[in-house]
Amino acid sequence: MVEILLIDLQTPDFNLPDLQNGLLKLNSANSPKTIAFAQHVFPDLLKQARSCGFDQVLTRGQFTKQIAALI
Repeated sequence: MVEILLIDLQTPDFNLPDLQNGLLKLNSANSPKTIAFAQHVFPDLLKQARSCGFDQVLTRGQFTKQIAALI
C-alpha cells in the first residue's frame, strides 16, 4: 500500500488536471497522503495544486527542509 504520494509539479509533460481527476478517484480513507512541490518562482502552479486537493503543497525549499519529517 502506498502511504505517501510525492509529486514534483515541474516534471516535464506533467498534466495537473489529469492528476486532479485521479486524486478525486483516490479520495477515500485508504488514500495515500499527497504532497506536491515546485520552485517558489511558480506561485500560480503552487496555487493550482492547492486547488486540486493535495494534502500539502510546498515550495521546493520547504520540501527539501522537511523531507525527513514528511517521509
